[in-house]
Amino acid sequence: MKTLFFLFVAVLSLFVCVSNLSAEGVNDAGEKLSEGDYDAAIALYSDEITATPQDGRLHVFLGEAYIAKARSFAAGGDETGGDGAYDLAVTSLTSAIGLSANPSTAYKGRGVAKQEKGDHEGAVADLTLALGQSNKYADAYYHRSISYKALGQDDLAQADYNTLRDISARRAAQLAQLLGL
Repeated sequence: MKTLFFLFVAVLSLFVCVSNLSAEGVNDAGEKLSEGDYDAAIALYSDEITATPQDGRLHVFLGEAYIAKARSFAAGGDETGGDGAYDLAVTSLTSAIGLSANPSTAYKGRGVAKQEKGDHEGAVADLTLALGQSNKYADAYYHRSISYKALGQDDLAQADYNTLRDISARRAAQLAQLLGL
């Protein structure tokens, strides 16, 4: 009985160590991302995914890092590099959807990646799925309204804006300024 107890404590200690290492790796990746070192963040998130591939959150984090990298390419005028990074974001976020109990963040991220690449129909579909998981998701309404407007569906863009006003006045004001609503 004593041996079983010590074995349990040893396994639990190992689990705690691995969890702490994982948290440290995720924190390091987040720092790199906030510093604009997208490649380092992507490498760190990828390492974490290798260690725990079933953690949907890590796939979301990786997808968000690819979106940030794509935006930096686009800001520098490199649309081709941006498209490739958006494609990698979509791949990572698609993985996250299957691994998450509540995939709303993954659907939202994938919708944003599609939107920024110019696939507004795909963006609307994913953002609608995100809202099906969480109907108070301000960012999903914000981005879906942008895609509706790009598709010429002004009434639907306005409806999302109206809903967004009730959820987040700040995000609604940003959207109104962007779309002229």
